[in-house]
Amino acid sequence: MNNVKTLKTAFLAAAAAIIVLLAVLAVFILSNDRTPTADNPNTHDNYAAASGDGTGYSASANSTDESTLFAQERIYDFYTLRITTTGDGIPFTIRELWIDSIFTLIDNSGEIQFADAEGRIRGRGNTTWRNSYMQEKRPLRVRFDGDVRQRQMAGSAHAARDWILRSNHMDKSLMRDYSALYLGKLLPGMYWSPFANFVHLYVNDEYMGVYLLADERNVGQNRAQLSSDPDPAINEFFLEMDWRIYRNDAVEGMDFIRVNTSPDGPDPEYSPSSVRAGIFDRDHLYEIRWPGDDVLTAAHYAYVVDYLTAVGLALRAGDFPEIERLVCIDSLIDFYLVQELFKNVDAGFSSIFMQIRGQGENRQLELGPLWDFDVAAGNAYWLSNQTPYRLYVSRRWYWARAIHQTPELREHMVARWNAYFVPATLEMLAHIQQKAVDYQAAFERNFERFDILGVYVWPNPPQVVEIDTFMGQVDYLVDFLYRRMNYMDAHFNE
Repeated sequence: MNNVKTLKTAFLAAAAAIIVLLAVLAVFILSNDRTPTADNPNTHDNYAAASGDGTGYSASANSTDESTLFAQERIYDFYTLRITTTGDGIPFTIRELWIDSIFTLIDNSGEIQFADAEGRIRGRGNTTWRNSYMQEKRPLRVRFDGDVRQRQMAGSAHAARDWILRSNHMDKSLMRDYSALYLGKLLPGMYWSPFANFVHLYVNDEYMGVYLLADERNVGQNRAQLSSDPDPAINEFFLEMDWRIYRNDAVEGMDFIRVNTSPDGPDPEYSPSSVRAGIFDRDHLYEIRWPGDDVLTAAHYAYVVDYLTAVGLALRAGDFPEIERLVCIDSLIDFYLVQELFKNVDAGFSSIFMQIRGQGENRQLELGPLWDFDVAAGNAYWLSNQTPYRLYVSRRWYWARAIHQTPELREHMVARWNAYFVPATLEMLAHIQQKAVDYQAAFERNFERFDILGVYVWPNPPQVVEIDTFMGQVDYLVDFLYRRMNYMDAHFNE
């Protein structure tokens, strides 16, 4: 059996190396085929990996012609979003304050996509807003107003009014969120994974670094597709599990609902928002993000509590027929596997999104979209998050633990892991490695603005702090995920 595990691990490593080498070779071929002409003045840098393990990247230009180098910079640059505030308030100071602004979006070739678009910005996030290390680079919400309230952004195929700018200041690879969202697009169980693309952000003409511009988690085109109804048994719901709701002076029954399926009930010794109260196994707090207050009634709140209680009880009991009736199994498995692969510290208590969708016999709970992976994949100093070994999420969150303890769910998980998840993860890893190489100069502009490489930013573990280059940070992330994938594969297929 050990020989079988060793052979499979070696096979995965070899497959990963082949995918990366093919991606690098493709860029090499394209760069040599793109000879500048009058019709095609653009050319690519010739990037090559210095070693077969994905570390030690180097780049060399094919030409020293000034116009060619300028074209290369544009090809491997990000969109630029410029925000100029026109209303009262200082950006990045008061989270709840909307500030009137105008927006200009410029693509990576320098062409203006739109200019002087009216809208507003405000702060967002919990830890990422309050963390003292984030004061200079905090996340933002963007909302368009004026005559055109739906805007396409940074290469999105769809337009929307609301967008998110994630700062990823704690993640010095700048890639953890992007990697998870990209992986979500490759998994058939995730019916919607948010659009995300990197942008250079300027606020009032000051460069604020590289941000990840992403879909807001709401209902709309290419986002959640839900319908509302006065009858809660027909209405569809968009929910977020987040224990921090309790800390934010929210009112139960109005701002959030509580679901407790523990046979021991709540722990009276601790606040319901305390980890010591067993928030992973006892109280789960949910916000109903959709529909809005114009539709929601007490009956809607009661319906969601009853539905989620039934889900929790079925998972605790390992009642597969009931689980299968209430929950989309593919979404549950795929959602869990991404959380476990990244060893996401938020899994099971915060930024866990789901929808109640469909009607009649087709009505089920679907997990997703994926969100919030900046403190994941070895980027937190506490617990065992900084190591790629041992199961993590299933030890903390009883929903995930039920997947391992219910024979039918475990069998389904292993089948999806082998059929879908491993190939998708290999594709994601090859993609982010190539993106880091292609856009290295664009990413590194962030660290010219924020000199944090080699410096502690909460909650970086020591092994992250000591890496003082951007490519070194990417190598650390990729190595963590390769090791994590190999560990999970050996565990699932033992």
